[in-house]
Amino acid sequence: MEEKTWTNVSKNINMPPEGTIANIEPSRYDAGTAYISLDMHQMGDFDPYIFKTSDFGKTWTRISNGIPKSILSFVHVVREDPKQKGLLYAGTDNGLYVSFNDGKDWMLLRNNLPPAPIYWLTIQENFDDLVVATYGRGYYIMDDISFLREYAAAAQQPSYVFNIRKAYRFQEVEAIKTDAPSLNSGSNPPYGTPMNYYLKDSVGGVQIEIYNDKNELVRSLKGKQSGHQQGMVDLRYEPTFKPKLRTKPPGRPCVEMNGEGWRPLVTWDIDLWKGQLGPRAAPGKYTAKIKIDNKEFSESFDVLKDPNTTGTEQEIQERTVLAAIERCYEYGC
Repeated sequence: MEEKTWTNVSKNINMPPEGTIANIEPSRYDAGTAYISLDMHQMGDFDPYIFKTSDFGKTWTRISNGIPKSILSFVHVVREDPKQKGLLYAGTDNGLYVSFNDGKDWMLLRNNLPPAPIYWLTIQENFDDLVVATYGRGYYIMDDISFLREYAAAAQQPSYVFNIRKAYRFQEVEAIKTDAPSLNSGSNPPYGTPMNYYLKDSVGGVQIEIYNDKNELVRSLKGKQSGHQQGMVDLRYEPTFKPKLRTKPPGRPCVEMNGEGWRPLVTWDIDLWKGQLGPRAAPGKYTAKIKIDNKEFSESFDVLKDPNTTGTEQEIQERTVLAAIERCYEYGC
């Protein structure tokens, strides 16, 4: 539908006349709500400016006061979370910020993100991945930001386990020629599904156990014991027994044995390293049990079939059972 009239609502914003509106984010929750980021750095004003309206632009409130002021704090983009009202993300000229309370407070969200100008933010809604576009430093993806929607509640608890997103049983495909490691090549996330938990204080131990829909133990892992932790559960069964070789590999006298007189099996002997991994878990419903000291949390999640594979779920189930039998026969269980 073609708009015949326009109303200038920028005059209702308490901003300098030279300000540049960097982006507009209409809210998906309220028709009259929108957010804008304002850039004044070309006029020598490097302060962060984010404004919000709840009445179709008649009035505006500045909501960026929680972002620390510096010569690189001017804002390029503000984005609203697609699944939780009041959860906002903002990209400045040197960092990424998140607000859990609709802009009243902001927290730096860095991890290993370099201090680069962040010009655009997009959330991949199927995987809940935050895609960050920087100026001069490439693209970055923060895998599974769904835990941020529970973060404010988690911070009030001594221990908290976040919901686990659905996972895909992806098949790894490699080309004949692949790029060697470099400073500008990208990387895929580890295979599996992210698992997040929060511990306000250090605890004695964290045990993670994955069970299938028959309540059979698939995998048992040790977790870290303090703070917010995110780890990738690789959705495999337990790895095979790893042999201890008591001889040096043929033609490689330089190889050292350890202090106990043995060495692990590695690829110069025979290409068995992939065989030492446990079989991939088949599609289906799984449960993660996280044991923190004497308290147990339980979270269910789905493992889905790779949409690019032609095998049925029944065939994959049968292949997983066969792979487990082969593993035990060849390498030991």
